[in-house]
Amino acid sequence: MNKFPPALLVRAEINDFSGTIVGLCIDIIMQNNNSKKRILIVEDEKLICWSLENVLTKFGYEIITVHCGEKAIELFKTETFDLIITDMKLPNIDGFKVATAAKTFFPGIPVVMISAESNRVNETVNIQSAVDSFFEKPFDLRCLTFSIKDLIENKNINTKPVGDMTQLQGEITQ
Repeated sequence: MNKFPPALLVRAEINDFSGTIVGLCIDIIMQNNNSKKRILIVEDEKLICWSLENVLTKFGYEIITVHCGEKAIELFKTETFDLIITDMKLPNIDGFKVATAAKTFFPGIPVVMISAESNRVNETVNIQSAVDSFFEKPFDLRCLTFSIKDLIENKNINTKPVGDMTQLQGEITQ
């Protein structure tokens, strides 16, 4: 299994007679293994989901998207993830409850929160231990991607489910 991250490879063909470059090709080499890192995106704005999915898929991640907190929590029963991206404002169950459920069900999983409300959120995010990183909308996709890569590579992630989902669901609805 290749453990190296995606890399940039520059190939050049050099003319033997004059030493000039006759061809230049730039390729992105992606990890070629069967264990793609899985990211769950919980966002009710479909255009943002589409943008994140397109960019993160190109970096070799497997992306699953849902548009509400309830569906995300349902997925925790049957799926495993390496990272969660959630909007703060979601219908019915907000992003903080999704983050708390993710951390309860998968201890150590990184959670990235995105929101258009930076002033109020920054204070709350600092208090919430369930959120590892915060990005204000509109966000820079490059910065978000680098943060995701760093969180996935540098966290000790336990992706095996723990706890009783019935108890967890009771806590979330309170």
